[in-house]
Parts: sequence; C-alpha cells; structure tokens
Amino acid sequence: MEFNYQSLSDQTIFDDAVEEFKRAGYLLIKDSLTTEELGILMEASTRLKKYALENNEDDTVLRHYFREMSYPVLANSVYSEALHRGIDESYDQGMTDIFNPSFWFAKNAPDCLKFLQRFRSGPILELVKKINPAVYPKNNNLYIHQKVQTPRCAHIDSIRDYFKLFLALSDQTSASCGPFGVIPGTHSKKAKNYLMCQINDKIRGLKGGRSTDATFYRKKNLTPLLMDIGTLVISNQSIVHGAIPSSAEGSRLTFVQTFDR
Repeated sequence: MEFNYQSLSDQTIFDDAVEEFKRAGYLLIKDSLTTEELGILMEASTRLKKYALENNEDDTVLRHYFREMSYPVLANSVYSEALHRGIDESYDQGMTDIFNPSFWFAKNAPDCLKFLQRFRSGPILELVKKINPAVYPKNNNLYIHQKVQTPRCAHIDSIRDYFKLFLALSDQTSASCGPFGVIPGTHSKKAKNYLMCQINDKIRGLKGGRSTDATFYRKKNLTPLLMDIGTLVISNQSIVHGAIPSSAEGSRLTFVQTFDR
C-alpha cells in the first residue's frame, strides 16, 4: 500500500499508515519532495556520486576507505566518508556507501539541507516514534549501487526496532537495478529471529555481522520494492531484507536516513 506525503497531515490517513507500518514492517510514501527540490537533490547527489567513484583525494570534506571500517566511527564522523564495499568480501562489489553526505551537501549544494530536514522531522519522525518512541534521527547515507550482481544475502540488522528511510534518486522500477527487497511481516517474528541469530553464531559459526543472516528464510521470498524517482520507503530494520541481484548493467542511487537510539 502506498501513501502520499501530503495526505499524512490527515489524522485518519496517518493512523492508517501507522497500522500498515506495524503490520508490514515498511511503508511506501510518494511525493515527499517537489519536482524542483527533487531535481536539486538529484543533481547534487549525481555530482557527489561521480566525485566518489573517481576516488578523488583532494576534497576537504569527502574521505575514502577501501576496507571495512567500524560503523559507529563512520556514522559519527564530521566528514562525508565513502566506504567502497566488496574489496575484501565475496559480496557487495560495486557498492559505495557514503556516510553523512549532508556534510558534502553543506559545502557544495547547501539548498539540499533545507528539504532533507523533512526526512528527519514532521510526519516521518512521528511515524517511526509510533513504533519505537526512543529513536531519533541519526546519520544519513548515499548508497551507490553499480552492477552489484552479488549483494549480501538477506538478513536483519537487529532484533530490536530501528528504522531507515530510503529515497530513490534514480529509477528503481525494474528489478534489473538491483532494488531493495523485504519479506513483509518478518519484523514481528522476534523469537524466531533471535533463535536464528543464536544458531548462526553458536552452531553455524557465522560471526560478526554475518550472525544476522536470514538463514531461516528463503531469499526467493524477498519482495522487491520498486520505486519511481522521488518515492521513499521507511523500513523497520528488524525485517528480513536485502538487495536483489542487479543485471550486468544495473545501477541505483539512494539517499538513506537512519533513526536509532
């Protein structure tokens, strides 16, 4: 079910959105930005993408990493940090994850900051707090997927409820782009998911982040969330989720806002 951003000001529709979010574990929302705002953000994000993929080292705001780094270190940095994934792993080759692109926007496209605030406040913040009142806006990211034919397997991020907002800045209406996918309703299976993580860790020997691999679920059950440019999805990150493998030429560009404790 899709919702319109402007319609969330109606209390009845907002309440319906909350119930859908509780049931499914994710929400699709359209028209959160005007055409002009979306154009500004897309242009700036495309410039940042180009700059990041050139591995340019002379920028005072954007820094690069080519090995896994601590998530909290990157998320709490006062720089925009481009983590080029897949270098030391058998998955996610072709993905660059820019932590806190807002710092780069502040220097190079400050108009973006005015409307990105919309994703940290108002009905978006109210929606996530209806599920977990303890969360608040934290880091943002820019996900660059370039021909990611072997993404990380389906997984959960945590047993507890926290949230990410994904805004499509490229056409993600075809499975060839390697879209974000979820198994609806799995966020509510806390006991099953806890047992899965314990077995992964203690019996299967999947350590670190791999202990949350969705080994109790079939990847074919992932539902790809196909989004027009400008459509966003809010996801409870305790849901089983992952990227669908892209085609040989598939790509997508996505702005991400995290809400956590």
